[in-house]
Amino acid sequence: MRLERFREDVARLRASVDADLVYRPGQPAPVQIAGVQCYTGEQVVALYKPGPQHDCTSQEWYECRHKVREWVGLSLPASPSTTLRRIILTTAFVSSCMRDDVPLNAEAMLTPERVEQYVALYPRRSLRSLSTLRSELRSVGIAATTRAAWPRPPADYGGRNAAAPYSGATIAAYWDACLAQSTSHRRHVMATILSLGLGAGLRRAEMYELRTSHVVHHPVHEGLLVVVLPDRLVPLRHEVADMVLHLCDEQPTGRLIGGAGTGKSLTDPLGRMREALDVPASLPLLNLSRLRTTWAVACLSDGANLAEFQRMAGTKSGRVLEKFAGFISHRDTHDDWMLPASGTRSATGPMPGLPMDGGNA
Repeated sequence: MRLERFREDVARLRASVDADLVYRPGQPAPVQIAGVQCYTGEQVVALYKPGPQHDCTSQEWYECRHKVREWVGLSLPASPSTTLRRIILTTAFVSSCMRDDVPLNAEAMLTPERVEQYVALYPRRSLRSLSTLRSELRSVGIAATTRAAWPRPPADYGGRNAAAPYSGATIAAYWDACLAQSTSHRRHVMATILSLGLGAGLRRAEMYELRTSHVVHHPVHEGLLVVVLPDRLVPLRHEVADMVLHLCDEQPTGRLIGGAGTGKSLTDPLGRMREALDVPASLPLLNLSRLRTTWAVACLSDGANLAEFQRMAGTKSGRVLEKFAGFISHRDTHDDWMLPASGTRSATGPMPGLPMDGGNA
């Protein structure tokens, strides 16, 4: 009865989630431009017009719009949100070049030297923003030019590994940095990112949009917290359960991470929150993919079977599991890995169809 009521509550919670937030492999989350939901990069390129905050006047946009759309269209990234970021940065770059009387020509504008000069004078000085700016303009330059001296990327055969998990020492250092944040809001944001990344392996949009009301107690297993997502349930790892309860007390309504509004007008609202955090230079950048890998390796190392892991990770790809497998330690002491493989320590009982005592069937 308790489980039945729990499942009904979960169904109600899922029904309250914006359908745009459901993760669909191969269909990235849309972005909104001029009131229109854009599900592809092509739609973003066709509908984009710079706003007053995008460092491009209406006259400049009128003169360069066809070229900008053409150049960005040649380098379309996988997601609408990345396309929007790319065309915003490219538009500002092209406008700056036009003010310097550079011909409106890809081979003249999109050169490594001109991009580096622009990056050096860029007003936003964080390492992350400069790296993103350089990367986006480089992608457009490579796609739109043939003579510019861009180093051409090697062929991608799809063999990239998953982001490496964080070590225990690095995770402990992140928690120390969390406690050292200058404001309670920043402490709350960083604690939420660490807890939901390490404790449930949430993706970017899932982490930002998770409501406090969607963290619930399991009705049968005492002390187990469950994160209710539109497409799945994720048991929260016990290491962060107390912290998540504390975060829920701090933010009893709305988004667990905090923040007002829909967030749909921003390209990467979680990224902006993360940029504001004070992380020591001795630590690597706080990377959501590495948090998810750390969570995945912990779950698989603790005995979650493949079907269970895929269900709570929200993935059906065997290649994803193959990439995580490289980070899982072998149980080499006394060949301990052989015991569960042989059924000696099995939670599921003997293999179906075999006699219990090993005698004749």
